[in-house]
Amino acid sequence: IGEGASVEPEVDIAGWWIDGDTVHIGEIVIKRGASIGARSTLLPGAVIGRDAEVAAAQQTIVDTGALADLEVTIEQRTVAALDALSSLDIDDDPKRELAALAEFVIRREI
Repeated sequence: IGEGASVEPEVDIAGWWIDGDTVHIGEIVIKRGASIGARSTLLPGAVIGRDAEVAAAQQTIVDTGALADLEVTIEQRTVAALDALSSLDIDDDPKRELAALAEFVIRREI
């Protein structure tokens, strides 16, 4: 837990959970100045970025410091996918449209 970070009451930072017969174990990192709301659960592998805030009663498994970069990447991929989709040469036959869409998704790894 980084300097100046706050962890409110009843936050689960155990770093493990059991799913059936599998035990998931991992490090949890809370960086400087981060704030973790009451009754939140940080799952194994969670990295809470510097000055990040996790709202009360949330479950976090991602690197909150990377969310802004992730949003930009998703937006760029969405725009590219829509551009590519609009250029597909498909007719009004639903089966052909579905097949073309499936091929597009597989080819573009969306």
